[in-house]
Order: sequence, then C-alpha cells, then structure tokens
Amino acid sequence: MTDFDAKLKNQLLDLAETLNAFKSEAVQLKIAEKLLDVLFNEEKEPGDENREQQENNFTSRRAKRISTNSRMQDGTNTRERKSTGATKAMHRLLQSDFFDQPKTIAAIAERYNEEFNENFKTSEISGILLKSVKENLLKREKNQENKRYEYVKAND
Repeated sequence: MTDFDAKLKNQLLDLAETLNAFKSEAVQLKIAEKLLDVLFNEEKEPGDENREQQENNFTSRRAKRISTNSRMQDGTNTRERKSTGATKAMHRLLQSDFFDQPKTIAAIAERYNEEFNENFKTSEISGILLKSVKENLLKREKNQENKRYEYVKAND
C-alpha cells in the first residue's frame, strides 16, 4: 500500500467516525453530501454551478435547433412524416363518391380506418362533420329506423 493510499484510508476512517457521531442517518447523509460537494467543486465559485447548467441547457437546445435546420436544408430530414389528419381525410372522402349514400359516423370512422389506416374516434370526426354541414358540403339527416344521424353530400 502506498503512502497516499494509507493517508486516504486514515482520512476516510476519521470521516466515518465523525459522521457516525450523529445519530440521524439523514443528518449523516446531508453532511456527507455537503462535504463531497465541497471536495469535488472546491475550484468553482458559488454561482458557477447554475451558470454552467444554464449554458449546457442553452447549448443543447441550440445544437438541436441547428441540427434540425441543417437536416431540413439538405433534404435529409429524418423525422417521420405526419400521418393523414382527420380533416384532410374528410376532404378526400368528400371528393370521392363515398357520401353519395347516407353514412353514419361509425361507418365514416370505419372507412377512415380502411382507406387511410387511421383509427380516429367518432368524437374526433364529429366536429369535422358538423363543420362540413355548416359549410353546406354535407347534409345531416336523422335515420327514422335507428334514430341516428347520417351524413350525405349536399345537393348544390
């Protein structure tokens, strides 16, 4: 064992003895944390930790932004394309002959799943359908048999 190792061992034994003099483990832990913080950061000034952390956060955000911008400029953007939205899908259905016959909201949701491979909830579709009705793209009629609303293309 070298002289340095022996000296370090004696210092650690002294530290352990001092820490064990406190009955509370929480107090022992706090003192040990404070002591280690002082030992490892003795060259830094008191406000340096926060400043350094802020600089790291800024740098990482900036680096991410620069990285994203460069990928977009050279056409190698690796982000996944966003899937078809409910409104865009509705406009595609309106352009087709899908709404020539009355359709329930459940049938529309099922068609979204089949044609666009998207599982939209009926609550997500209902607002788009209502807007289409207000814009006179669709008509909403109540089916007398099952008392549910059905949507069909509006006659222009």
